[in-house]
Amino acid sequence: MEPTDVAILDELTLTVVVDNETDTLSSVDPGVPQLPEMASLLGRTPPGRDFDGHPGICVFDRLCVACHGLSVLVTARRGDETRTVLFDVGPYAQVWLENAERLGLDLSTIETIFLSHWHSDHSAGLPAVVAAVAAARQTAGRVPPVVDLHPDRPDQRGVLTPSGVLALLPPEPTVAEIEAAGGVVETHDEAHAVVGLLAASGEIPRLTD
Repeated sequence: MEPTDVAILDELTLTVVVDNETDTLSSVDPGVPQLPEMASLLGRTPPGRDFDGHPGICVFDRLCVACHGLSVLVTARRGDETRTVLFDVGPYAQVWLENAERLGLDLSTIETIFLSHWHSDHSAGLPAVVAAVAAARQTAGRVPPVVDLHPDRPDQRGVLTPSGVLALLPPEPTVAEIEAAGGVVETHDEAHAVVGLLAASGEIPRLTD
């Protein structure tokens, strides 16, 4: 894939589903438009009760849960064409599912789940998240989601301490588990197009020591 093959988009929307911070705590660079999480909730949550003559909406108990890891919903638009990819799923499926509900995401629009790399803070939630997306797409009469993976899946990650003890990271989901959850697995280690409007770089060489 050449740089000239990458589509020029009219709009790119990034919805952070899992990150180390909630957006009420994070900073935003000047010039980057952002819809604050609280404003989003106020705009789509009906009032729960009146207080002192004002309609009241409970929002603080519906803010997203922050945890280590990453998951971003990527929506690309060019002209009338809109495509949606989920980039990574974070470490805990329950956190992802809870945040997706709190953000009001339509899971049936997710065409591809793209894993940037096998590392549990990006990948451990895959089976349950794939199952939720596949179920939503089936209900909407859409084909199952593609799950785009690097073929070199590690058997086990960990940190070898000076004492000789191996501090184990959570095991990576297996391809069989992801397929059983309803995902259509594709493996790529090269640059390639993703849903037509986006591109994956392929493995980036490690150039330092």
